[in-house]
Amino acid sequence: LDPEAWTEIMNEVFELLMAPIRRYEGTLARLMGDAIFAFFGAPTAHEDDPTRAVSAGLEIVDAIRAYRDGHDAELNVRVGINTGPVVVGEVGSDVRVEYTAMGDAVNVAARMEQTADPGSVQITADTAGLVRGSFDLGPARDVQVRGKEDPVVAHHVLGRARPAAGMHVSGATPLVGRDHEMSILRRAVDEAIGGRGRMVALIGEPGLGKSRLIEETRGYWSARRRAATVEPGAREWLEPHMRVWRSLFGVPEPGEEPLEGEAFRSAIMDLVPRSTRYSGEEPRMLVFEDLHWCDDASMDLLIETAKVNDDQPSLMLFAFRPDEAAPSWRLKRWLEAEYPDRSTQISLTPLSDQDSGALIDELLPDVARSDAVRAGILERTQGNPLFLQELAAAIRTDGPTDAIPPTLQALITARLDTLEGDTRRTLQLASVIGRSFDEPVLGAVAGDGSELRTRLDTLEGAGLIRRTGEREYAFHHSLTQEAAYETILLRDRRALHHQVGAAMEGLFAGRLEEFAPVLAQHFEAASDDERTLRYAGLAGDHAARLYANADAIAHYDAAIEVALRLGADADLLGHLYPARGLVLQLVGRYDEAEQTYDELREHAGRSGDGSAELQAVMSLTTLYATPTPKFDVAKGRLASQEAERLAAELGDHEAESKALWNLMNLNVYGSGDPREALEAGERSLALARELDAREQIAFTMTDLWRPYVWVGDLAAARRTLEDARPIWRELDNLPMLTENLASSANVRRFTGDDDQALALAIEARSVAESIGNLWGIAFACMASAEVYLDRGDVGGAIDLMRDAIEMGERVGFLAPLATTRAALAVVYASLGDHGGALRTVEAADEVATERLPSARPAVLMALAQIHLLAGELAEAEARLAECDVELLPEAARTQASLSVPLVEGSIALARADHDRAIEEADALVDRLDRAHLLIYRPEALLLKGRALAAAGRTSEAEGTLRQARSTAERLGHRRILWEILAELGDVVDGEERPTIVGEARDIVEAMAGALDEELRTCFLRLPQVRALLDLPSHC
Repeated sequence: LDPEAWTEIMNEVFELLMAPIRRYEGTLARLMGDAIFAFFGAPTAHEDDPTRAVSAGLEIVDAIRAYRDGHDAELNVRVGINTGPVVVGEVGSDVRVEYTAMGDAVNVAARMEQTADPGSVQITADTAGLVRGSFDLGPARDVQVRGKEDPVVAHHVLGRARPAAGMHVSGATPLVGRDHEMSILRRAVDEAIGGRGRMVALIGEPGLGKSRLIEETRGYWSARRRAATVEPGAREWLEPHMRVWRSLFGVPEPGEEPLEGEAFRSAIMDLVPRSTRYSGEEPRMLVFEDLHWCDDASMDLLIETAKVNDDQPSLMLFAFRPDEAAPSWRLKRWLEAEYPDRSTQISLTPLSDQDSGALIDELLPDVARSDAVRAGILERTQGNPLFLQELAAAIRTDGPTDAIPPTLQALITARLDTLEGDTRRTLQLASVIGRSFDEPVLGAVAGDGSELRTRLDTLEGAGLIRRTGEREYAFHHSLTQEAAYETILLRDRRALHHQVGAAMEGLFAGRLEEFAPVLAQHFEAASDDERTLRYAGLAGDHAARLYANADAIAHYDAAIEVALRLGADADLLGHLYPARGLVLQLVGRYDEAEQTYDELREHAGRSGDGSAELQAVMSLTTLYATPTPKFDVAKGRLASQEAERLAAELGDHEAESKALWNLMNLNVYGSGDPREALEAGERSLALARELDAREQIAFTMTDLWRPYVWVGDLAAARRTLEDARPIWRELDNLPMLTENLASSANVRRFTGDDDQALALAIEARSVAESIGNLWGIAFACMASAEVYLDRGDVGGAIDLMRDAIEMGERVGFLAPLATTRAALAVVYASLGDHGGALRTVEAADEVATERLPSARPAVLMALAQIHLLAGELAEAEARLAECDVELLPEAARTQASLSVPLVEGSIALARADHDRAIEEADALVDRLDRAHLLIYRPEALLLKGRALAAAGRTSEAEGTLRQARSTAERLGHRRILWEILAELGDVVDGEERPTIVGEARDIVEAMAGALDEELRTCFLRLPQVRALLDLPSHC
């Protein structure tokens, strides 16, 4: 062919190549010799861009095949398609600029075209995953792409997928949480089939399940009625309207003028309703989806068509989004005004967390359904079933990821592209700020002035954001924020994050600690290391003070990483490393804590910084000196001695005070010498006072109470805690104030001042709750539970213990997971729930054995008591023999050591060794008297009274039991009082007995009434309770 003829052919061919691109609203980037380069998704995105691209590709292949056959030309075509992130925009110079796409995804698409078979469409696996179900695909094949180590998986597209004729294809996704909506739709189907036309409007945001409900309704309709068919004679009926069709498709008969303008509109308005009626008299189901995209003319036509329901009953389903500015909203108002009795509107709302959880269970296998994964899905999807389905599919394929599935990115981006430019830009800027954002911060970055509020109102009206305060907003879905953020170029993101950070510094200058986590995030994204370091460290300190341990660790990690990169000074590292290690200790990650301190020590050794080395050694001392799996007396003493030496060399007397404080705790928690502990603590306090080191003064005094209790000086213990309290208030250290209050409650309880103990514990919980300090809440619950238990409110005590355990689990506080669980197990056993007691104490033992060895004696003591209550005396003795209470820290050591003679005496009593039981009780009472303790005094006297009664010394038993009763009543200890009264009722004679027994019954009935049904049943089955209440033996 000569050049002119060839040019003519190529122009015709290019038109065939480009027409499908235009038809499916793609973008033609450039002509490249005998090829074209096109892309979909920009400048306007659609929810189904991958499907549009493949459809265009198939039509190109078909068009070239038809052209070749019609012109007898040797022509063929290959189409390659890939899906992935690209940079789109104007590229070039002053001489020439083109709008194009660039990136690796473009190169892969080109390779798909080069390796495709002639006359075929080849797509990557990324594209295949987005269009599967819409097209039939060939088997996977590997394609080598230059610059990629692994081959790219590709498929040839065989054609459009078609379901079998007449079949209803059920959705692969279970329909969850839509029972109410489906009941309305089924009723509408039944009414339509019964001859009464119905119209149902399904209104909901993208992804809430409009199409899924329609699909389910189609299935129900198919089950109720076969599809209607056009009757013979259609050609004759349609003949008068053929001019409309010819005008529509631009193929008029020779000499025929095509219909145009109002004439064409009128003809269409007549044709569509008529054709709808003509399809038969049988009821039909007509579905109109995505009406939010239609124009006003189409809506006029639809409303005219809907009127068919007046004389030919059918079911019409209309699906659209809640956009009052769209023509579809006119349909909603028309239905309300014209057909209120024959139309129904279903406004879809997000699924509840419960329904979302049920859908997650259906979509994800057990191994992929951890609590963290479930929580992440719930947070990101906010009850949107489509979002949830796509995230679950991505997790099944790739595992947990923060990336947005391409299907959702396309869906959300398409919606964003319907916004005007400035409004869309406002949403993008808001996405940089975060899921929640303040108007002042956004205004400082956007610089839109008075126009900003108008744009925010538009976004709120579109359902993309919602107002949460006077000038505060949040994205309706976190995925919307993520998708909007993904549309911003990386270089622009860095600049925008820096602008947001700077704006927040100015707007919240007086609240920088509160906003430190957000500021650290923005400056990290802006690659501003110095500001990232400042705010990450500040955020870590703030989170640590609130015992938000996971957050604190993350912030300290970020700060240390940046500090090492910047070569930060030793003082800063000497703060960050120990702070991180302390938080790791609080959550039970002791190996990591030790590693953190060792890293600081090594860094200090390399740099020759003695101050940082001292910080590391003191932190190691604290780790080895407190009850953790790392507790080691020998290592602790060596570290303590080294800390004292370094402190002396550096002349750091405050560090010397801290080293002595550590030595005190080493003795307290390491079964050391109580006198050495007390001496070290008092020396630490004296030195801290000389230096006026207020924080160290408070720390030492807050821990000095334990050595004082150890040596029996409860007055001094109480005084040091009371002296420390105002310092914590002055320093506004509310977590330590919480610990001080709860510790004071424990000391008060030892001396029988339960009213004050409970008041202190309640204040401790209130302070902890005010700052969200879960550790403090747990500690306060532990202190309160003991008082509740003694007072006979066993149900309330159980609730508090369970609260303490729950808080401990959430924050990694090990003491309640071991010691409180053990105490709870004993409570269960005392109520007759032996199985529950064993299960609970086994859980406590697991924690003590694996993570908190110092708590094991408390667990063994609990096991001994449980076996004793079950009458298993040998097992009780064995566990008691294993229990070395001296390994426990104060005040658990004192409390356990007081329990030992009670258990030993009770075992002796059960074996009829009355004299041994009396000896144990007398020795305990004597010890309590010498130490001015009232805790366990009623229990000791009850043990002695029981032993005297069993020995036949009734008169002495009565006197002892009356003394026990008096003590218990004075203390308000009703839990032990009913047992004392029951025993006393057995040894007294005359008219007094009914009164005593009646009082015991009243206490028992009140206790039982506060228990849950299962525990109440167990309690009322106890032999001693049945005997007291005169219940039948079969109860």
